[in-house]
Amino acid sequence: MTSGPQDGLLRAEHFQIAYVTNDLDRACAVFGEQYGVKAFSRLDADLPDMGEIHIRLAWVGGVMLELIQAAGPGMAFYNDRLPADAFAIRHHHFGYLVDGVAPWEALRRRVEAEGRPIPFEGGAEAYMRFFYVEAADLGHYLEYFVLGPDGIAFFESVPAT
Repeated sequence: MTSGPQDGLLRAEHFQIAYVTNDLDRACAVFGEQYGVKAFSRLDADLPDMGEIHIRLAWVGGVMLELIQAAGPGMAFYNDRLPADAFAIRHHHFGYLVDGVAPWEALRRRVEAEGRPIPFEGGAEAYMRFFYVEAADLGHYLEYFVLGPDGIAFFESVPAT
């Protein structure tokens, strides 16, 4: 059966489970020691507004795991579910691939027309474009990607464990 995001927000290609943490090294150790995920690729960025984000990625079968540690201005979106005084790993979002810019833009317009909150979005055309939808009743966010050639190459470079 063929479907896509036009049939519902959960009908795009689900490929990613993302977690946020306040100690990325410790979270990677937990995933390695307790869940068998031994190798991660790194993506670290200093953001223009003095924030920073550190991401570790690994493929486990057909699912990409994403671990995120963020700090500084503008990063409350990633940290609002984390305790201030104790180590934690918390589910943050499911990631969905959308096949093409036109369907991704149509989905973005539909979400906006439905009045659903889009708390964060960004990207670069050759790499990827993304937006998050708040799914408060599910207790997490939904992230929708459209990949450019550089994004496809990057995702293909993520280790499989």
